[in-house]
Amino acid sequence: ADIIVIIDYEKLYIKLAEEYKDTPNIKVIKLPRSSGVISSDEMHRNMLKNLSYKKYFNGRFGNLDTFEIGLNLNEYKLYAIEIVTIPLSALPMGAREDSQKVIIKLAEPDKLQLQNRIIGVLDLLDGDKLEAFEKDSNSDNKHEYSYLLQEMISTSVCRGLVHVNYYDADKNTLIVNATSPDGVKSKYLIVGEITYEK
Repeated sequence: ADIIVIIDYEKLYIKLAEEYKDTPNIKVIKLPRSSGVISSDEMHRNMLKNLSYKKYFNGRFGNLDTFEIGLNLNEYKLYAIEIVTIPLSALPMGAREDSQKVIIKLAEPDKLQLQNRIIGVLDLLDGDKLEAFEKDSNSDNKHEYSYLLQEMISTSVCRGLVHVNYYDADKNTLIVNATSPDGVKSKYLIVGEITYEK
């Protein structure tokens, strides 16, 4: 059967319902107009975000436990997402508001407040190529490396998440909660501003 949906237009609904009343294959339905999107406040969004992370780490009913594991950062590549706001004075003529740019770079864990951060575990398709650029000290490649890094990370797949308990600077180790006791299966990690407090 075919269905004709009329949204908040009484005259058209009556006309089409009358026209197709004897046609068995066609049904005419009238729906009310949507009242629109309801905006939620920041507190409500934070509550929903925390519930999502709680469900991810502890299961739908809160009956699962995470596993505390150590990640020696000498064996992993930790990248950081940084959002830089470009002031209006630095933008071209005619720009009307401040602009934000997302920058991805190798993280310096001792300069980041990592406790309670959520870290994504990435599956990079060509991580060896990226590491070759990182080892190359030739400054001519910096722009190409930056472009490659942005491109590879933005097209990578996130395998999962870990929650940081704390960072041991002396051992250069992250102590994290993971959903599996087997550890982290990829050496590529990414951290942003997302936090989760149990």
